[in-house]
Amino acid sequence: MRYIFKVRLNELKTLMGGRKDAEFMASIDMEASTLSRIRSGKAYPSRDFIANIEGHYGTAQRERLFYLAPAVTRIKEKKEG
Repeated sequence: MRYIFKVRLNELKTLMGGRKDAEFMASIDMEASTLSRIRSGKAYPSRDFIANIEGHYGTAQRERLFYLAPAVTRIKEKKEG
């Protein structure tokens, strides 16, 4: 089974501390459109996004903000045996 990182949106809101999306994303050196795509479900957090969060806010924030979820794919897994 494959896994992807997802964002806990309530933790993201807390981390943003009332700042607008563009202001928050500029503070972590990312484009504001990245956050919009993540929130809408059109994209998953990239390695750069996760690394920038960790670089600016530390490992503790990364662990609160992100979680692993099973990836939904159209590829059927082969049964063993």
